Amino acid sequence: MREIMLRFLLLMFLAFPAYAGDLIALEKTVIERAESDPETAPDYFMSMIQRKPAPGSEEQAVYLYGVGLSYERLGDMVNAVDYYRGAELFGNESARKALARLNRPPFKRP
Repeated sequence: MREIMLRFLLLMFLAFPAYAGDLIALEKTVIERAESDPETAPDYFMSMIQRKPAPGSEEQAVYLYGVGLSYERLGDMVNAVDYYRGAELFGNESARKALARLNRPPFKRP
């Protein structure tokens, strides 16, 4: 039983770096889209969040960050900060940095 558990943990350990790389690539793509076409990017990112099956929370956070970045590029700081805060709640590091750069606090956690 212990050997099975160790093999499972090894497989999980090997899978996480690949997934992390996928998130980094996704974030680069999201940033490019948000900066090149901020007018249509928020609707696109929201459609990606709402697709079935639903993406995981880390992927949703990347899309929320992209919505925030799009709104920031359009000069809508209220919506930008709200979406950055939502992404930060899901653990998105770029959103946390954006909030710090804008001197805005994240949502308070209970």
